[in-house]
Amino acid sequence: MSITETKSNVSLENNKLGNSEQYRFYELPKYYDLVFKRNIDNDFEFFRSIFRLYCNFDVKRIIEPACGSGIFIEKFANHGYYIKGYDISKKMIKYCDQRLQKNIEIRNNYKVITGDMRNKIFKKESDAAFICINSLGYLRTDEDIISHFKTMNKSLRDGGIYIAEISCKCENIQNEIKKDDIWYIKEDNIDIKAQWIIKRYDIEKKIREIDFQMTIRENGKKKEIKEIHNLRLWTFEDFKQLTSLGGFSLIGIYNQNYESVSELSEINGELGALYFILKNNKTKSSE
Repeated sequence: MSITETKSNVSLENNKLGNSEQYRFYELPKYYDLVFKRNIDNDFEFFRSIFRLYCNFDVKRIIEPACGSGIFIEKFANHGYYIKGYDISKKMIKYCDQRLQKNIEIRNNYKVITGDMRNKIFKKESDAAFICINSLGYLRTDEDIISHFKTMNKSLRDGGIYIAEISCKCENIQNEIKKDDIWYIKEDNIDIKAQWIIKRYDIEKKIREIDFQMTIRENGKKKEIKEIHNLRLWTFEDFKQLTSLGGFSLIGIYNQNYESVSELSEINGELGALYFILKNNKTKSSE
């Protein structure tokens, strides 16, 4: 997960608790990397299959908004793609670049910079882009979401593909409860307990409120994070309309097993996180 627009959305307890201090989650990229560490091999192969299926050209240049610590950037760069990643957090980008620079073989295959999803445009067009794990949800207003899609449209070539992984609103909020809402990480001398729990829906404001907490114990010291993350509460029709206003057409939907989902079926949160395949058409959008 890549937390991109948290500064205005996060409430933080600033007090000290004994030998425990409070920190903003995204200011601790090393621990972020551990908490959201995962195997991306299957996602990587799925993205490449989507590029082959929906593009009538070879995908060589890629963009990743909200790139976080750069695990996808490293993967694509290792396979010969040129990939540009950006994130709103300067600390995360610095950490990402320092980590990737250790891999000498990919130094010419990537670029990471700070950038805001609402207005970041690359002058040289890319072939495809992707954004993972509902990071797009940190854009909460229609205006910001449309602005993001318009800027992404300008950064992609005509017919370029954009893969957006988001979670829609559940019909029953109780179905948001997952077995892995609380998890534990142990690596070397670091122990972490983390939780990411959906607390409530604000239907009127289209907000999904999330309680995020993380307790870190390292070398006898304790760090604690307690944050409320307010993300966009997506509905399928809402998402489809906003992408259209941003210059994209929805051409495919896939579930977490990488199986195609019919647009005619009921698209909601009970299906889990979904990959929405978008294609831009600059000729049509400029008419």
